[in-house]
Amino acid sequence: MSMREQEYVQLALIFDADLQQQFCEHGLKALDKFSLTAQEKNDFSFVRKDNLKLDAVMRRHLILAQLSKDLPLTFSVFSSLDDGMGYLQSALSLVVILSPPDKRVVAFIDALMNENRPDERLLTLINAEAEMAASSARLKKSLLENNAIDKSEGLSEDELDFWDSSPIVPAPYVITALLPESYQQIKNRLCPVTGSALWKHLQNNPLPKFMLEDVLSEVESCCFIAKAVVSEYCDCDPVIEQSTQTLNEGFFSLLQQLDGHTSINELLAALRHAGANDELLLSIKKTFYQLLQTGMLKVVTRQN
Repeated sequence: MSMREQEYVQLALIFDADLQQQFCEHGLKALDKFSLTAQEKNDFSFVRKDNLKLDAVMRRHLILAQLSKDLPLTFSVFSSLDDGMGYLQSALSLVVILSPPDKRVVAFIDALMNENRPDERLLTLINAEAEMAASSARLKKSLLENNAIDKSEGLSEDELDFWDSSPIVPAPYVITALLPESYQQIKNRLCPVTGSALWKHLQNNPLPKFMLEDVLSEVESCCFIAKAVVSEYCDCDPVIEQSTQTLNEGFFSLLQQLDGHTSINELLAALRHAGANDELLLSIKKTFYQLLQTGMLKVVTRQN
């Protein structure tokens, strides 16, 4: 068979706990289910079982450290749950490892939800962070594949004449969420360490439950908007960051109505019919204009 099958088996021995245990107990016989030639299978006879377990532990911790950098809030939240650190480790499955880089975060979150699905309040925080990480990964993948990226921001000169009467949609790589406060504020309160060092910190200092409850007890919510943007262009490893804005809670439902068929004027007309006064309508219109000018929203191009 090809080298690919051997590489798959190598990963399976590290990230499939059942296969690893069978290999340690039964040796090469544990590999009978794979499409390996006798010579390819014999290559694994040189794998030391004690080193295999150590290598598996080290690699898992390295990858979890990187994931904690991408999903700091998720890791902190789960560390506060009973056996939450165990859920995080169990979620790093072979399926996650084999996922394409731009889909690995989503695969990890899906696996984590299968391990233990938290209540809706926590799920909102986790989903918002996962969507941001996924949008960053998609943008990075597009850059590495040399796809054209629209670098323009704000309304064009032509769009200034009809922006409020044209259909509006969220720009590419934009996510919206209804959070207790801005993502950065929540992250500052719940993640005492930044970067990949968070995983090691949480192993010894899991997040106290009262700190999480303090955030979740916030009475008011806000509409959080984030867009993945390129902060540093590089052929091999472009740097992606999130540009964020926090708006009044009511904007969340308004943004959900931007389906590519609805204009700002149509939204405002519906609000006026519902009883909104002129001052409120003008404020809402100004905010939508700012979102368009900062690249969070975009005008749907008219077809001739």
